Amino acid sequence: MTRKRAFTLVELLVVMAIIAVLISVLLPAMTVAREHARSLVCKTNLKAYGQSLTIYLQDNEGRYPNPRDYLYTTSWAGEYGPWRFPEHEPSGCLWPYLGEQADACKCPTFEVLANAYYSGGTARKGAILRYTYSMNAYLGHIWEDPDKGYILKETELERSPATICSWADEAAWQSADFAFVGINDTLLVAQHKCWPGGGYADVFASYHFTKSKNPYRDGVGNAVFLDGHVGEVIPEETFEKTWPLRKYMNEM
Repeated sequence: MTRKRAFTLVELLVVMAIIAVLISVLLPAMTVAREHARSLVCKTNLKAYGQSLTIYLQDNEGRYPNPRDYLYTTSWAGEYGPWRFPEHEPSGCLWPYLGEQADACKCPTFEVLANAYYSGGTARKGAILRYTYSMNAYLGHIWEDPDKGYILKETELERSPATICSWADEAAWQSADFAFVGINDTLLVAQHKCWPGGGYADVFASYHFTKSKNPYRDGVGNAVFLDGHVGEVIPEETFEKTWPLRKYMNEM
């Protein structure tokens, strides 16, 4: 009777080494592919926001929704920013135009990061992440600060619709040289460098396609523009791509 030859320890170690090499090669590619899929979903969601805004403007004589309450008109005790209780459904003016689809309000990349790095601030247990996109605060909102401009209707737009975003991924973490507001709400408020205080305040996110383990700074965000197209953006261009008026443009 012939005995079957077993693998030697050296052979097993060689096989394990080959498997380890293959995993090290394939994992980064799988990570990139996964992020491509998440970014595509994010861009599709933002495209839906842009289409919803177009229909909303047609139904409301070209007047923009208020960025403070287009999604939620109230805040319950224990809720914080985008963390809301599951039973608290959106009731803002844009919600019906979005088809009341909750998944369309969340970027899957940010959702992963939020669960890994952010606990929801002071939100009570039971609150969940309900939205991640922020509306351009210079559309549809009256600012009392004389430095801040705004437009209420699309006919007041002074720059090309292709250059001004309506909604975007917003950074949700503080940064010494960029965002000094620590949580994204429903509105994106960029600051011009010549204004008192300077800086950026709210900025575009940069958590898509990050090149390092830092999930905050070295990637890109997604945004939908007033002409309906969706593109990638970076924090440094937040003011330029949210400001709807001509003034300050020569000071960039």
